[in-house]
Amino acid sequence: MLVNRDLGGSVKELSAAELATAKGDARGSLVQSLGGAVLVVGAVAAIGQLMISRSQLETTRERDRNELELAQKAQASESFTRAVDQLGSKELDRRMGGIIGLGFIAKDSEAHRGSVVDLLCTWAREHAPPPLEPGADFYSAENGLRRRAPALQCLLDVLKEIPGPLGPRVRLYDTWLERADIREVKWERADLRFAHLKGSFLTRADLRNALLEDADLSGTYLYDVDLTGANVTGATFAGARANSRTKWPESINPSDEGVTVKDE
Repeated sequence: MLVNRDLGGSVKELSAAELATAKGDARGSLVQSLGGAVLVVGAVAAIGQLMISRSQLETTRERDRNELELAQKAQASESFTRAVDQLGSKELDRRMGGIIGLGFIAKDSEAHRGSVVDLLCTWAREHAPPPLEPGADFYSAENGLRRRAPALQCLLDVLKEIPGPLGPRVRLYDTWLERADIREVKWERADLRFAHLKGSFLTRADLRNALLEDADLSGTYLYDVDLTGANVTGATFAGARANSRTKWPESINPSDEGVTVKDE
């Protein structure tokens, strides 16, 4: 028998209707409590599942990134090997294709960039054309490097487009580059000792702190070139052309070296 105790301590027997109502209220409270518990458990389970899904997604993404990186490295290595094979071809178009291919690899793969520059510079030193014959029309179009040695000029063009700074990796010492087009190159600290650059176009080239000892720069076009800090001991500048924006090492006076300084 259910009884109701009030604050005054009196006891009252519940009627059948009141007892039914009390039971219904108790059941409702129990159902609400159970429903709330179920909601809490469901929310916790949903959060846990979301965290697991996120972790699995991140793991999948990391695996995909690793697989893509490995595939790119494998592709770059394969392309590098193929380009090197072309570089040794006797056919001009294949040699130029190999040079251009190496340039693309150097642009896309920082890991291969240094090796590509070293390889191209070595090839240039070993495959540069012989000097022009005495008495030849030095400044004729036929005697430009692009005509005499198109693969070598192509190589210089490719070097110019490789992201830098390339710095001291550009080692073209004692290389015959007469009448070459190396405008706008960024070859700070490049090794150009004993380089034969007679009549070459170096307009807007960045050659700061470059090694130019005993280099032949006679007849070159040095407009807007930056030679700040370059070592030009023993270098020849006779007949070179420059302007007031050309920057020179402190060790030389361009007029004393036979350079024509003129703004056009």
